[in-house]
Amino acid sequence: MAMRTSTPIQYVRLALASCVTAVALGFSGQACAQSSSTTLVVVVNAKMPAPALTAKDVTDLYLGRTRNLSNGQAVVPLDNPAASATRARFYKALTGKAITDINAYWARLLFTGQSSPPQPMADTAALLDAVRSSPFMMAYVEQSQIPNPEALGLKIVLSIPAP
Repeated sequence: MAMRTSTPIQYVRLALASCVTAVALGFSGQACAQSSSTTLVVVVNAKMPAPALTAKDVTDLYLGRTRNLSNGQAVVPLDNPAASATRARFYKALTGKAITDINAYWARLLFTGQSSPPQPMADTAALLDAVRSSPFMMAYVEQSQIPNPEALGLKIVLSIPAP
């Protein structure tokens, strides 16, 4: 599957657009993060030889600190859309920070050329399709969206309680 590459400017524009949208709608990243109490799950392809993952492992992958699992397996973390409440809740649960802080973090890293953020996908269906199609991809979704992960060719590697 070919990954679309984006320039740092496109990521900064996307981050700014999501912030402007949230403000225009009267939401802060924190308000979006508290909109639901559903458990989030991190999923990989059922064929991926993934070791048990901790919240720190997933945080390091999603913040670009590492691109490999503890067993050396390369993994490509995929993200929810920029304006997604699920995305805001995920980062809040893992880091304790609002999505605006996460967007600023990535803007700094992109500007300095140190790392690139996880590739955002259009929606949950696109996330799950990408993970099913490649044993090297990882995504997070609300647990209620995948009641039977094994039947979908997915494996849950971490459950994250709602923040």
